Amino acid sequence: MCHIPMFCWISATALQSLLVNEDQAELPKTLTEMYMHFLIKQTELKNQKDYHGGDTDRDMIMKLGKLAFEQLQKGNIIFGEEDLKECNIDLKQAAVYSGICTQIIRKESGLHKKEVYSFIHLSVQEFLAALYVHKTFVDQRKNLLSPRAVIPVSEGGESPIIFLHKSAVDMALNSDHGQWDLFLRFLVGLSQDKNQGLLQKIFGKKDKLPQSREETIDYIHRKIQKTSYTNKGINLFHCLNELGDQSLVEQVQKYYKSGDISKILPVHWSALAFVLLVSNEDLSVFDLRKYYGSEAVLERLLPVLKVAKIALLSESNLTDRCCRYVSSVLTMKSGELEELDLSGNNLNDSGVQLLAGSLQDANCKLSKLRLKQCGMTTSGCRPLARGITSNPSHLRELDLSKNKLHDNGMMLLCDVLVNCRLETLRLSGCGLEEKGCTHLASALCSNPSYLQNLDLSRNSFSTTSVNQLSNFLQHPDSTLQRLDAIVRQLLFSSKLFWFLRSEQTSTFVPRLFKTNLQAGGAAVLVSALKPDHLKELDLGANTIGDAGAQKLSELLKSPNSKLEALR
Repeated sequence: MCHIPMFCWISATALQSLLVNEDQAELPKTLTEMYMHFLIKQTELKNQKDYHGGDTDRDMIMKLGKLAFEQLQKGNIIFGEEDLKECNIDLKQAAVYSGICTQIIRKESGLHKKEVYSFIHLSVQEFLAALYVHKTFVDQRKNLLSPRAVIPVSEGGESPIIFLHKSAVDMALNSDHGQWDLFLRFLVGLSQDKNQGLLQKIFGKKDKLPQSREETIDYIHRKIQKTSYTNKGINLFHCLNELGDQSLVEQVQKYYKSGDISKILPVHWSALAFVLLVSNEDLSVFDLRKYYGSEAVLERLLPVLKVAKIALLSESNLTDRCCRYVSSVLTMKSGELEELDLSGNNLNDSGVQLLAGSLQDANCKLSKLRLKQCGMTTSGCRPLARGITSNPSHLRELDLSKNKLHDNGMMLLCDVLVNCRLETLRLSGCGLEEKGCTHLASALCSNPSYLQNLDLSRNSFSTTSVNQLSNFLQHPDSTLQRLDAIVRQLLFSSKLFWFLRSEQTSTFVPRLFKTNLQAGGAAVLVSALKPDHLKELDLGANTIGDAGAQKLSELLKSPNSKLEALR
């Protein structure tokens, strides 16, 4: 909220008098305290105007609270003149009642030049609504959140406010879009002694609130244990903060700072999410493995994932269920996720399909997607290709290695290569054979200008299909810089031999790790490579023998050699 100009104005208005007042012991520590001081300041402005006619401060605030609550129930933030009249708010009186009205309600011209009204900010509407509901319960023993509920009366004649708080907590948790979250924070905060003292300045007396704080705290703790991943769980921690309870957060914070997060109970991982969100830590990288990666942990740490730019969720025992959580982050209007790694999880085609739906969303900004060894098959290729090509402007890196795509899957993925601007594509160990290589080569030749890194290791290509791939390598618009782990036959392609000898390979990096390369292949390779172009060469895990090593030494001894790294 600190990024909202109107909230900054509200804070400045509330703090201005407090900072210059020598009698003020301390500044507000909660949001409710801040808004209470803001409201008191508005009543002081009215008194400075020396306006004493009409309603008292209490009456006007209750009328505004009634308006705020009823419009909040309807989902309205804009209302008309008739809505003000229904709450007995006199427009002429409002014009001179500086502070409580003119500083809290603003008038604008709506459609057809009709005058419409709104509170200066939604948070002010929520605060006044909570104040109205609170005072109605205390003074009239009416639960406006659950009108039919029977409210017991204590021996002193008061109604325990826990019944109102329970209704508010349940209502906030059951709402779809968090529209009652801030209302709930204000409502529980008003029962605090500090805020009761501030209310007394306006209403003239303190409320009698038997058994409120501890019972409300206990009820919220129980709800936190049952509430899962959504921001609703985070809001409950804000409510505890309004009530002055930091016990759970402090305990989790202690374990987190000591590095012993194994002691955090599964139901309290949402407390860690709250700790991280209110800390000064850089949350741009979310690495689930740091938190004993599992689906249950991801569910409760989802609010942290929502503020990340890079999500490392690989090898975390996740299933297709997690894709619903991740999809909700990818489609957020305010989301910033750019890199997602789900490799090594058992997502299967059903999970990939869920992800593919979110890739189509206009809000998705993903530039790197890694799905290596996630149980995907040919069936997952169609929805994935559809998702990527529906929103092709962002994705630059795609890793589908060690999935059983086969040739038919490669054919379905061709649209991605033709229509998108992929710079890195990894298809290692995907079961591709001649037809798959043919589809791949054709697609790459249709859009040769972007791809810079291509990994085709651990696939079985014939000489014919390799020659087709070489057409892409020789394309004048090709910008390929790294071709990872080509099968041995590729070395003997006459077209590739020409490519390796050309000026086009000045930045090319052959990586031939574990490609069954032997002495004869090493000799062919050395004869093809130009030593004055090559800077890096990877021949690891091959059996080139002494003869092959001898050939390599000739490359290294060349006076024109620029080789910097040899593996």
